[in-house]
Amino acid sequence: MKLLLIFSALIGASLCLETFIGHQVLRIKTKNEEEVKQLQLLESLEHLELDFWINPSAPALPVDVRIPAVSVQSVKAFLESQGIEYSILIEDLQDVLDKEKQDMAESAQRQRSSSFDFGAYHTLDDINEELDHLASEYSFVEKIQIGESYEKRPLYVLKFSTGGSRRPAIWLDAGIHSREWVTQASALWIANKIASDYGTDDSITSLLDKMDLFLLPVANPDGFVYTHTSNRMWRKTRSKIPGSICIGVDPNRNWDAGFGGPGASNNPCSESYHGPSANSEVEVKSVVDFIKNHGNFKAFLTLHSYSQLLMYPYGYKCTRPDDYAELESLGRAAASSIRSLYGTTFQVGTICSTIYQASGGSIDWSYDNGIKYSFAFELRDTGRYGFLLPANQIIPAAKETWLGLKRIMEHGVLCILGALALLPPTMETLLVFLTLLGVTSTEQLFVGDQVLRVMARNEEQIALLGVLGEQEELQVDFWRHPNSPGHPVDLRVPFPNLQGVKKFLDSHNFSYSIMIEDVQELVDEEKESMRRSRRVKRSSRTFDFASYHTIDEIYDWMDVLVEDHPNLVSKIQIGQSYENRPLYIAKEYGQDPSVTAILDSMDIFLEIVTNPDGFAFTHSSNRLWRKTRSLNAGSRCVGVDPNRNWDAGFGGAGSSSNPCSETYHGPHAHSEREVRAIVDFIRAHGNVKSVISIHSYSQMLLFPYGYRREPTPDHQEMNELAKKAVSDLAAVHQVLRVVPQSDEELQKVQELQDLEHLQLDFWLAPRGLGLPVDIRVPFPSLQAVKAHLEAAGVSYSIMIEDVQALLDEEQMEMLRSSRQLPLNTNTFNYEAYHTIDEIYNFMDMLVAENPNLVSKLEIGRSTENRPLYVLKFSTGGTNRPAVWIDTGIHSREWVTQASGVWFAKKIVEDHANNEGVASILETMDILLEIVTNPDGFAYTQTTNRMWRKTRSRHSGNICVGVDPNRNWDAGFGEAGASSNSCSETYHGPYANSEPEVKSIVDFVKSHGNIKAFVSIHSYSQLLLYPYGYTYTAVPDQQELHEVSAKAVAALSSLYGTQYKYGSIITTIYRASGGTIDWTYNQGIKYSFTFELRDTGRYGFLLPAKQIVPTAEETWLALKVIMEHTRDNLSGGKVISELELVPEQA
Repeated sequence: MKLLLIFSALIGASLCLETFIGHQVLRIKTKNEEEVKQLQLLESLEHLELDFWINPSAPALPVDVRIPAVSVQSVKAFLESQGIEYSILIEDLQDVLDKEKQDMAESAQRQRSSSFDFGAYHTLDDINEELDHLASEYSFVEKIQIGESYEKRPLYVLKFSTGGSRRPAIWLDAGIHSREWVTQASALWIANKIASDYGTDDSITSLLDKMDLFLLPVANPDGFVYTHTSNRMWRKTRSKIPGSICIGVDPNRNWDAGFGGPGASNNPCSESYHGPSANSEVEVKSVVDFIKNHGNFKAFLTLHSYSQLLMYPYGYKCTRPDDYAELESLGRAAASSIRSLYGTTFQVGTICSTIYQASGGSIDWSYDNGIKYSFAFELRDTGRYGFLLPANQIIPAAKETWLGLKRIMEHGVLCILGALALLPPTMETLLVFLTLLGVTSTEQLFVGDQVLRVMARNEEQIALLGVLGEQEELQVDFWRHPNSPGHPVDLRVPFPNLQGVKKFLDSHNFSYSIMIEDVQELVDEEKESMRRSRRVKRSSRTFDFASYHTIDEIYDWMDVLVEDHPNLVSKIQIGQSYENRPLYIAKEYGQDPSVTAILDSMDIFLEIVTNPDGFAFTHSSNRLWRKTRSLNAGSRCVGVDPNRNWDAGFGGAGSSSNPCSETYHGPHAHSEREVRAIVDFIRAHGNVKSVISIHSYSQMLLFPYGYRREPTPDHQEMNELAKKAVSDLAAVHQVLRVVPQSDEELQKVQELQDLEHLQLDFWLAPRGLGLPVDIRVPFPSLQAVKAHLEAAGVSYSIMIEDVQALLDEEQMEMLRSSRQLPLNTNTFNYEAYHTIDEIYNFMDMLVAENPNLVSKLEIGRSTENRPLYVLKFSTGGTNRPAVWIDTGIHSREWVTQASGVWFAKKIVEDHANNEGVASILETMDILLEIVTNPDGFAYTQTTNRMWRKTRSRHSGNICVGVDPNRNWDAGFGEAGASSNSCSETYHGPYANSEPEVKSIVDFVKSHGNIKAFVSIHSYSQLLLYPYGYTYTAVPDQQELHEVSAKAVAALSSLYGTQYKYGSIITTIYRASGGTIDWTYNQGIKYSFTFELRDTGRYGFLLPAKQIVPTAEETWLALKVIMEHTRDNLSGGKVISELELVPEQA
């Protein structure tokens, strides 16, 4: 160690680069104001040379501080004497810096023979060269110099413009604090993204066609160069301060916005020194002059790191800006976009309320100078690496940040740079104005709008909700109207009115929950899904029925359908809408003998778009429009509710005479052309026997009457028919999440497990208080289960509204992928789920491409005689130490088999590139069983996607299959497994009864030299080690726990995914007959089980777009386990169950 320290010091000295050997970064958590004051006192002790990465501001907010080696003991002693909690984020800062430099060197080596590496950190010269490349490569990109730094380095800005002068513009800068390297790197990736995607990406193209974008990737070049040559932790500029020995000014405290106020220091040696005067720093002054001279900037965005925050003004004062509501909702929408990619969570708010008061900041100045959309991003992470984010996180950080930036930029365009507020409030004027500015869409946004579900307990509360609906200024949109106590009422509340509505509900003791956190987020997801669908060429056979479509697309499809089936289908126009759109119905004839028995005796008339004007308006302007689009004489409000316009109790209770109401009945019955056309058609036909009208949502099947309480003469027949129809809707399953908070609640949930007639599928079984329980509930049991929970006062939430909808989407993704047959493993689609045959074909290709490394072993046959294949990765030798990995033992956990395929390719690539596991393969073999339960897996794809077990049949059992992870000879048949063959955790008739299990047992025993055994499941984000069948701790508990901690840290380093770890029985529940309990007892010390993504949002139905991120992060953890195994090959010892002394929980 001494030699290493001397060597590092010599290298550092030779490069004039300050070293940080032994420096630690502590995270401190304060519990009260007194502890905050103690830390602020610590901050003032200059001799300790502390570097506060996150300053002390308020109790419960994390404080991160870098401590030089000489001060570590003093600081820790101080904290401990004050009873202040802390943890070590970075054990030795120099280790992290050395790894960073090594990565940069390797990247530079690779870059000599390839294109620019956006996944690496770069010097200023490298960055400037890339700016030159972008400017020369793309005609709409220009590199301009807006000034010089203190040390005479040019301040280069990339201008993205498609023409025109002084157009509305967006400003984006990065690296104003020089040590925040991920910001400069992200800015480069973003610059390349904008340049390369213009013309192909609709959003970028639309943006640049209307506005210019100016990007300053290195806002503090002197400081940035200094971080590379002298002190990696340098934050400030490099200007000299008269009368001071200290150098530099904090450029984000130097702007003329509350200059010199709280949150900035007048001490030149401080990291937050504000400088001698506002704009004293040439780097700041150059931007100020450029912005002022331009005069038409509409958004100002600045990138910092770290903490995962998205902030808007103010920082120099703790009052809200005038545009608080809009900026807050836009910030939340941007954060939602960021979260949509990798799940990274950003906190949103004003600077002062989110972190602390800080004066002289850039976005406070820009906002005060009329640039409304002023935001500061604090990128990854939340402290694990701080300013030293590993290079492998650059591109993920840039990608997710770009989504947030894009959301803000798009909002700026849609709102026409804040000019909408100046327009007269007429639609015609607005349309003219937008057209002049080149914007053809006036789409209404729902950023920050929430949908609340309110439960009214009595008639008084029903009346109060009616009063709420009458307050037009609140613009509350009732999705479900209040009608009687006990029935849910759903209402969409615009963001600016949320607090007022919630205060009203709270003051009258309403019970309510948030059904939709952000309406705009769902609208955007819907649009993106539609965009993806449009990329697929359609006929009537390939039309994407799992996507939403425009009216033109629907009409086109109707034409194709008629063309394809001329003897069966015809298209009839029965009238025109108010805006002169045709009203089409498809008539299906009964003359063709190949159609169903119904069509042999009847015709079917289907009107797909009954309200075409309203439907078109939902696509172009307001997604939540309900009514027609007819103009109402004497009213500024447009449209009539077409389902209140029929001549049946017209104008009675349940409809409104107010033209602005969503239920306005119109001036007279059949006033709407859309309604009148149907009335005339039905009367003219004279032989229509059934009318079915389809609405959403609420999952109801209704029959007359609605305008009076008397039953129809056919009430009994209609009721029976409705019951039969509803029974056929039973395919709609939901997944409910329950989190028991007391022993009584836990008992009520456990009672559900015993009610077999409900056919419940516990995705996460009851384990203890505060732990989630996820239950898939078939449609016929939904009301019973919800009533059971509600009667006991047990709260629940709906994790998945419709399981089938996710299955349909999954199938559509697989269908798209299957159209592209891979020629080799390089063209194989790792971002899609695959059939068992496709996976087996992949294995064959991999073996054929890498015969000296990969071989395919058949270790047995399944119950249905499918081969059990294992891929063996070996560089030679016989019976070498080995690592076993299996995936898919529970067949419905598709992300595991998909990850297994990715692992196989990754092993080959690492070996070819002599990186990653290449060093492991020098001494060990890797054995990978990708489809451990092939019969079950095939069954999930052909018959039942939710199948978990094997497909064996055992004498005396009425149900099929055994849980293969309860069938091992380790506490077999004990608690945590079931003796009921119909249970999902049925252990089987005896240990190793399943050939899928027995084949592995025989192989492991025959091999005799397997040193690590990893079994991969989903979901819950857990890393587990033995035991599951006994509370007795394994002899190697401490070592396994430490390895788990390192593996989880490595996994989380990529995308921030959080895992829990521990023994099976203490982390989740007791489970007997499990894989890794048996392997550990066989002497395989390093026995682990992963539960992959997610934590329940999708459960076993994880979207395919998450396959690769899941595999990538899991691989990092696997590598830690394999490397530790390689370095500790002495292994474990065989343990008899008789040696285990039972312990109580």
